[in-house]
Amino acid sequence: MSGALFSGCTQNSLDKRSIVFITQPPPHSPILSLNGVSKRYGQDVWALRHVTFDVNAGEILGIVGKSGAGKSTLLRCLNGLEIPDEGCVSFEGRVLKEMPPVELRDQRRRIAMIFQQFHLLRRRTSLENVMLPLEMAGVRSNTAHEKARACLDLVGLSHKENAYPGELSGGQAQRVAIARALASDPHLLLCDEATSALDPETTQDILALLAHLNHTLGLTMVLITHEMAIVRDLCTHVVVLDQGRVVDQGRVDEVFVAPKSEMTKSLVQHLFNARVPRVVMERLQDTPQGAKELVARLFFTGAQAAEPVIAGLVRDEGMDVSILGGTLDPLGGTICGTLIISLPLKEETLTRLNHYLTPKGVQVSLVGYAP
Repeated sequence: MSGALFSGCTQNSLDKRSIVFITQPPPHSPILSLNGVSKRYGQDVWALRHVTFDVNAGEILGIVGKSGAGKSTLLRCLNGLEIPDEGCVSFEGRVLKEMPPVELRDQRRRIAMIFQQFHLLRRRTSLENVMLPLEMAGVRSNTAHEKARACLDLVGLSHKENAYPGELSGGQAQRVAIARALASDPHLLLCDEATSALDPETTQDILALLAHLNHTLGLTMVLITHEMAIVRDLCTHVVVLDQGRVVDQGRVDEVFVAPKSEMTKSLVQHLFNARVPRVVMERLQDTPQGAKELVARLFFTGAQAAEPVIAGLVRDEGMDVSILGGTLDPLGGTICGTLIISLPLKEETLTRLNHYLTPKGVQVSLVGYAP
């Protein structure tokens, strides 16, 4: 099941005043497909070029890229607000641009959105804001009240149903926006920079809520973001855009561990590099001349994170290893880690390090040499 709290937004189904789940596409079946999507403005400005990927039911896909990469244009293509110049977007097996306007509007009701600035109506209470899509669908007032309250309760804001947007914190306002999106029984939730206006602590709260909704409801999500940390912490899959092209895509752990493009490599390196202590960094040099120690960075993920690789280096290779720093981070349902280590410099030190660790799935990179 994916993404629905109630049996639907039609008058007949809601008048039964029952709250039931509805059957959705099984997990790992495509709910959204893009095939060769290109979009241009004018004659020479291409916002998207031959974009192809699938989003399976129950996944959380992060679409990441720098400003101007084409993320906003891609988002408008996903919900049918933009028609590609080439290629097509299919939602639940139907090509959006081939649908008559009335059917396209019905299809869009299954695609909900939340935004960076929340877009709540200031003169409506939280409950009334959540009721808005139900009112627009012609749902009776009593039934709309019941459903809106259930949605607010789901996002942990039942105690704020009578509060106006000006009385809410940023995190609370975004929760109301999420509740409003859920009211329409979406099969797909699009998140457009949904945490960019929030402080780091509140961002983590919203990400935890989205993860909870995905886990409990099977709600499929697509997140547009420029923050790799959000992809790392929440998403199962990732698409990396650069100048309108897909330069990397796949499972988060696979893409982050073995990025194909220089763009992705730079983003991942910045995200996961454990900081070399300043007292060590100040002593580092680029060449081994006159150095006594080699400083290296080890990157590992999944099962390797639980293996005693340092103990193995000492035991099996007889290496004298010092740990200078390290981090552990969530990554696409698993964990990854980085260690900064130093070893006595010998001619074969780096070769032996790679020979021992690479077969174990640990990536080794040279940081520098220390006197």
